[in-house]
Amino acid sequence: MFLDWLTEMQIVRKFTRLVIVIDMFACGVYMMIVILVSCNSVYGQNGPNIIVT
Repeated sequence: MFLDWLTEMQIVRKFTRLVIVIDMFACGVYMMIVILVSCNSVYGQNGPNIIVT
């Protein structure tokens, strides 16, 4: 019983870490999109060139 609970806690911990990583990745992607959109609106055609370099 106790061992089952321990393995369950490990699975939950791994899952939580995975969710945190996905959340951070999604936040980074969202920030990149916001920066890209703002660069495009400010610089016009030069926005994508800034992202590439």
